[in-house]
Amino acid sequence: MQKIFKASALTLAMTLAACGGGGGSSGATEESYSITLRTDKTQLPLNVGRQQVSTGAYAPYSTALYVDAAIGGRPIPGGEEIFSCNMSGGLNSGALYYLDGKPEHEVEIDDGVGGKIKVPGAYRSITLGSNSGGNSFHFHASDQVGTARITCSVTDPRDKQQKSAYVDITVGTGSAVAGQPASIKYITQAPGYLGS
Repeated sequence: MQKIFKASALTLAMTLAACGGGGGSSGATEESYSITLRTDKTQLPLNVGRQQVSTGAYAPYSTALYVDAAIGGRPIPGGEEIFSCNMSGGLNSGALYYLDGKPEHEVEIDDGVGGKIKVPGAYRSITLGSNSGGNSFHFHASDQVGTARITCSVTDPRDKQQKSAYVDITVGTGSAVAGQPASIKYITQAPGYLGS
């Protein structure tokens, strides 16, 4: 009888070990979301000429930002309104822009000659969808020195836990010599307008 009991106990212990130990984990782990936020430039010159936001070679006052989220090293699922991004500091030093060409992200202004034109709208906070686990947007400097902090967050739909990341962008950096003004860049706009 004692041999049968020992054999049954050994069989039960081996079965529990093969199944993950009974009341414990089955071996499957839930990995949490991770988020990264990066920017092409962390320093921008003062936009004393109040140039409009743009991209490319003639956009010294703008920079692109990239937000990405992953789970277990793989991109999170796509969807609408996945990322929330906010200026949590330095509101006077710049603004956020979608630059996606959508009419709802543009505003109408006077063109200076009696007409109206549409330009990209400036925002303190924006909401972005996820495509391949990420998205991008832009920051544009103003004419006031400061450091803008941009924070983006993503919420894991499984446990509603929020993950966030931030970057700082300095606008109007000073020169290395005390008492000297910050550097100023000049750009030319057709037809012959010179901004500083």
